[in-house]
Amino acid sequence: MTRVRDSLYPRDPLFVVVAGLDRSGVLAEASEWVIPYVGEGGLVGLLQFSLVSVLTSNVVSDVPWVVIAASWLPHGVGHQREWLLLALTSTFAGISRCSGPSPM
Repeated sequence: MTRVRDSLYPRDPLFVVVAGLDRSGVLAEASEWVIPYVGEGGLVGLLQFSLVSVLTSNVVSDVPWVVIAASWLPHGVGHQREWLLLALTSTFAGISRCSGPSPM
């Protein structure tokens, strides 16, 4: 019989932390800061969202960040760019964190 503790992956506790932040209202307050960057549009808005996405992916890990950001991003036609940018930046952040700096 498998115990729950034995079946957790190293990333699973981050989902618990993210759920706790969501229930406490911290994510709702954070969304008020992030959503204007997403909605600003243009090159500056995309660069700002990229920076926020890379930094947050490194703080809470890339997969929990995508779960958080998915509830903030607009849906529907005309918003594919934001979704692709989220996928790109969170993936690059995850890859850079795993590989670390290259040895000289």
